[in-house]
Amino acid sequence: MIRIVGKRGKGSFESQLDEAAKGKEFVRIDCTSGNPDPVMREGLSPFYLGPVECYDGLVSQTFERAWQCAKVYPWMADADENPGEGYFAWRDMMWAKKGFERKIDIRFPAGKGNARKCLYAWWKVDGTFRKLGYIDGRKHIYLPLYAKAVVKTEAFRRLVELRDSGKNLMLIDFDGYNIHHPRYNFTYNDAIHCKWLKMGHCFVLAMLLEGLINVDEKGVVTYADGLMDDPQRTYSKDLRKLTDEEKLIRGARAGGVTLEEWTALSPSDRTLLRVAARKKNVYARGFTRAAWMRLPMAEKFAVIREANRK
Repeated sequence: MIRIVGKRGKGSFESQLDEAAKGKEFVRIDCTSGNPDPVMREGLSPFYLGPVECYDGLVSQTFERAWQCAKVYPWMADADENPGEGYFAWRDMMWAKKGFERKIDIRFPAGKGNARKCLYAWWKVDGTFRKLGYIDGRKHIYLPLYAKAVVKTEAFRRLVELRDSGKNLMLIDFDGYNIHHPRYNFTYNDAIHCKWLKMGHCFVLAMLLEGLINVDEKGVVTYADGLMDDPQRTYSKDLRKLTDEEKLIRGARAGGVTLEEWTALSPSDRTLLRVAARKKNVYARGFTRAAWMRLPMAEKFAVIREANRK
């Protein structure tokens, strides 16, 4: 059995499981750059995985840069919204980069505030360059590119060994969710085509491990029947709404306290903590943000009360 769970803001891993999975023993696999095992971290995380072959002999040093820098932004396009010289210079520079930077610079190379301004992704599909929208970009770039790269790694071979030994695998990702949970009741086809929810690389891993995606020795990617077909359904934007539990979890993180502490606080005290944890307010009190977050809740309120008396 394979299940995908979200690493951040979605509740405990156990709470994300469906009824068929509850009570079973899982091997937890952190598929992100936070995995302490360098083999698994560098073999699974898009920030490290690479080099990857793109098109026309071009190679990106990491998968994440290949994906993010396939995107064209308004200031990179010409008057007809085709990629301009500025785009190609930027793409070549970013794809050639080696080493690890700040994660935000890799995931949002054009700036986080510009993420929604992307016009399209530019990629060669079946010998022809195409402008790909959000879902087509997943289908023609993200899925096959990650699949071809990850199957070559020792990390993936370890996952296959665990699967073949009969272990249940829990794949943990920031952009993951359990498609079998009643909240979603999805198939993998739905996960590919739902524009309201992100589809992290753990979904590609799961589909590879479940035999829905196959990569042959020549690097040719094939898909199970129907996997990539347009779905005969629509998806509600409400899927993006946070549950009450997720709201509490995010509030506790923003306030720098445990979930239990946050749940016990009054609405006014929650507001005090949220405001106090803002960077400018933390610095004004003589703390770094990290130091403030480590401070026990009682001491946080003592500092806040003292500041309010002045």
